[in-house]
Amino acid sequence: MILLSLVLAFWVNYGVSRWTSPTIAYDNGQWRTAMSIQLIPGALMVLQIPFVKESPRYLINKGKSKSFFTHCALIMRYWIDMSL
Repeated sequence: MILLSLVLAFWVNYGVSRWTSPTIAYDNGQWRTAMSIQLIPGALMVLQIPFVKESPRYLINKGKSKSFFTHCALIMRYWIDMSL
């Protein structure tokens, strides 16, 4: 997603820089268009933050070892019996 955002930013900036208009010196449309198009992927990434799982390192640091083992089991596609 980050790479896609960078590629999109490059091409939007290139496309906006190719605009020609007689009032180009007084027009704010170029930078506003580029900025608003580039904010879309950033906003999508921010909206996805609540759905990201905690990292195993974070879980161990917070003392959540049961969640750590469950999470690692899901990552490695193994089932750990949590009744042990």
